[in-house]
Amino acid sequence: MWHPDTHQDRFKIIEECSSSPVAFGAQTKLRHGGGQFLATDAQRHLYMVADRADLLVVTKARQIGMTEAVVRYLLWKAVFKGETSIVYAPTRGMAQNACEKLMAAYRSLPAWVRESIAPPISMTKDHLILDNGSEIQFSSATIAGTCGMSADNLFIDEAAFCDGRDFWYSVMPIVYEAKNTIIASTLASRGDQFDKLRIGAMDPKQAHSTHLQIPFCTTPDGRTLEDMASAHTEDTFRTELLCMYPEAE
Repeated sequence: MWHPDTHQDRFKIIEECSSSPVAFGAQTKLRHGGGQFLATDAQRHLYMVADRADLLVVTKARQIGMTEAVVRYLLWKAVFKGETSIVYAPTRGMAQNACEKLMAAYRSLPAWVRESIAPPISMTKDHLILDNGSEIQFSSATIAGTCGMSADNLFIDEAAFCDGRDFWYSVMPIVYEAKNTIIASTLASRGDQFDKLRIGAMDPKQAHSTHLQIPFCTTPDGRTLEDMASAHTEDTFRTELLCMYPEAE
């Protein structure tokens, strides 16, 4: 990470960050002593597609840094566009974990960057509110978590594991009203709500929705597909790493 020495250098970086979530993310670090967050090619493509699509459905492998990438994208939108966002995850624990990743990203920004952007007025285990009116909220995927909610951006993480017809019935109006929605998951079962959404997003007649598939490449610590194979059955290897349903189905 470049450490600018002059106000002119810092102004240039802030200008770059304001127009690029990739540049902004590069100013943050990963949690637990991790290094600089450098977006992978897949994450860069995700940002580009998400900016153009009203609804982006992502079939993804595990351990590709999806949540780390998307919370930085939402933070970028909050900081530089003043937009609001909601993040849903299958469980409260997963939602809070995503919130912790967001908070860690914000706190890892260099002090001079934090001084140049809207300061936080509230930081809790389930939301971040900035002084420019933006807010990012985190909730488990329940009908209670959708009541009275609306936002500019919506992210449903591991959507195939968000059970319950009531949740999907209540969250769809938020999807339709949001400027941008990202619904991402590894595969679970054919015919579940996520599967229906991904099939719909593949339809070329659906002009406002896009499907993106991100199979496993390498983990942030350099483990390859071959390294990961021993920890999986044939079925989970296909669903969790290759983004394919088991052949038996």
